[in-house]
This record gives sequence, structure tokens and C-alpha cells, in this order.
Amino acid sequence: MRDVLFLFWCLLPLTTFSQQGTIAYIHWEGCQRNDTTYLQRFIANTPGDTFSLERVATDLQRLRNLYSVANARFRLVTLESDRLGLVFEIEEAWTLFPIVSVTGVRSNTWYEIGASEINLLGRGMNLTLAYRNIDGRSNYQVFFQQPYVLGSRWGLLAGIHRYASTEPLFFPEGTVFYDYTNWSFDVGTSYEFTQGHSLQFGATYFIEGYAKTPDQPLENPPGPDELTIPKGLFKLIHRLDRVNYDYFYQDGFSNTTFVETVYNSDDGSWFNLMLNDFHFFRRTGQRGNLAMRLRLGLSTNLNSPFAPFVLDSRFNIRGAGNRIDRGTGTLVFNAEYRHTLFERDLVAVQGVAFSDLGAWRSAGGDFDELFDPELLRHFVGPGIRFIYKKAHNAVLRIDYGFDLYQPGERGVVFGFGQYF
Repeated sequence: MRDVLFLFWCLLPLTTFSQQGTIAYIHWEGCQRNDTTYLQRFIANTPGDTFSLERVATDLQRLRNLYSVANARFRLVTLESDRLGLVFEIEEAWTLFPIVSVTGVRSNTWYEIGASEINLLGRGMNLTLAYRNIDGRSNYQVFFQQPYVLGSRWGLLAGIHRYASTEPLFFPEGTVFYDYTNWSFDVGTSYEFTQGHSLQFGATYFIEGYAKTPDQPLENPPGPDELTIPKGLFKLIHRLDRVNYDYFYQDGFSNTTFVETVYNSDDGSWFNLMLNDFHFFRRTGQRGNLAMRLRLGLSTNLNSPFAPFVLDSRFNIRGAGNRIDRGTGTLVFNAEYRHTLFERDLVAVQGVAFSDLGAWRSAGGDFDELFDPELLRHFVGPGIRFIYKKAHNAVLRIDYGFDLYQPGERGVVFGFGQYF
């Protein structure tokens, strides 16, 4: 904050701040896709307030943290009788995204097409329509979220999803491959305490289906040939986001806690899961950015091949491979240093050095497995990011990871959006 204030003092005439002026009006410039009444809810200044540079600096950062705002500045208009006009100059971000992406790891490439508008009607609403192809199987998603119903702090969301993939399940006799299909219907509500601090409640009805694939590595693979299970899910998500944005640079921390309980209508059992993600970001100099994620996940410790947490290059350990292990607990620490190599008005290129370290509790195993050095997977490597600055998280990434202790284990991971 001190750096921001110093910059304002340098850029604006000192005579402006010698006045103890009163804000007569607030005006917005540059807003073509943003509803100004929507932006107003994120600033503390109102007409009639005494001008405060610190309060304006806070408002500017709140605006920059919105997905629909790439950058924000202000200027003052001097009026008679010590009155001031406060003008916010908004540089809008692109919020209507065509979804065209290809993500790949060793033996698993998937693609996605669709569209997502994250600022529908200029009021922060999200509408996403997408088709994905994973392992040659079709996936669909329709999702809608209104974060502020009738201008209140309450929000609503709803979605229909079909997730289909070919999943390896691990039995004592060996690996068995299943075509997995999940149809889900979601509804939920959210409440925002302050900007970046919210609580979400949701319920999902979904139907899981498993069918053995024709080609199997085992001659007589164990497990059922087919299985269909209707389930009900109830979830609670708490988010605390204190990350400040300066285009693609990030500084601050965030924490998301996800808790769910699943009712299996087939046998009347309950399954519980908790996942916590803590993120930390720090600007280093003019071009550097340190990023870290600590993930802890635990679930009901059933001795079952259908364990929920998966070791996979796409999600947690870059270079490890395609869904090579599962467990009922996970502890992962990701760290990367991002350094900007090139930057212009619209684009930037970053070089990355990363370290991914994690362990899993096997299904039915002991909690101590999460801290067993012999079970740790540690991959490191370089990466590169191609960034479009006028959109949130518009990043094309390529990473090359290799096992720090077994150099033969390695792989390339590419995708859209920051890894974490």
C-alpha cells in the first residue's frame, strides 16, 4: 500500500492534495461492458465524503481485483468551494472467452471447445457452455451463476454436467480400466461477507456409472463388469481471497475449504471429504512473482479402488503421468517462481521454475503415509507462460517436469490457465 500511495503522490499535482475537499460526484470513464451501478458496490467512496487518498487507493485495488477490470486509475476535477469530482478511469478486461484448449500429459490428451461469459450484462454473472473430449469420450457442461441477486449479498448458481473418462482403478491383482460416466445436476446459494470472503452451500444429484473397457492389462480383471450408483451430495465451500492483482502479477494469499458429504442410495452409506487449498503470492522486484500452493485432502478411509484423490500431472505433480495412483488422503506442496521475460501493452512472456512435492494415503492406509519420505513424489522443472494481459488468467503454459530422485520419470504438461 505504501508503494501505491507513493506512486499517486508522484503522479498527481501536490496542490490537489493540499485541499481538504469534499467529493461532489463520482464519475466513471471507459465502461462499455461494465454496469457502473455494479462497479459502485465495490468502492467505499460516496458523494459527500471528504477526499482520502488512502481510501481511493483501496478502491482502485478492489476494482483491479475484479475479473472484468484489467486496470483502474483515478483523477480529480477541482470545483468551487473546495469540492472535487472523483473520476475512475476503467481499463476493461475481456470477459467473453471462446473456449478452445488442448491439455496433454503422457498418454492423456484432451480438448475443450465452448464459450464462457464471466461478466454477463456487465454485472459479474457467469454463463458457461462447453464440450470436452477426455480419453475420446464426450463431456458437457452448462453452468450459470448470479453472485448478487437483486443487488444483495446473496447469490444463486445452477449447472448440468456430464463427465466421462477412462479411469484406472487399482486392485491388489493389478490395474483395471473402467469407462467412468457421471451425470450431475447442481444447485446452490452463496453469501458474500466482504469482497473476496464468501460462503457457498450446494446440493448435487448425480449418477455414477462404471463399465470395464474391452482392452485390459490383466487376463481376468477383478471388480464388477458394470456398476451404476445414484448419489446425493451436499457441500459447503468457504473462500477467503486476499490476492491483489496488477494485470497478471499477484500478491497476497487465499484459502479455500471444501467440505462435502455424499449419500449412496444403493447401500445407504455416507462418504465424507474435505479439501483445503492455501495459496500464497509475493511480488519480487519489478518482474518476479513467487507462487505457492499447499493442498490437504482427506476422505472416509475406505479400502476401495474408487479412492477420490488422484496423482496426476494435470492436477498436482507435473511430469508424474496420467492418473498413476489414487488414495483417500493427499498432501501436496507446489511452488514456482515466475519471471517476466517480455512485456508489452497486450502480451507478456514468463519463464518459470517449479517444484511439485506430494504424498498420498492409500485406500484403507494409515495417516502417517502422508509424511513417509519413501512415499513422496518430487518433480521439478522449467516452464514458460504466454500471457494475454487484457483477460483474467488468459495464460498458455508449457511445463517439463522430471523426478528429482528418478530422472527417468519425466513428462511435458501443457494447458490453458495458470497451474494453480
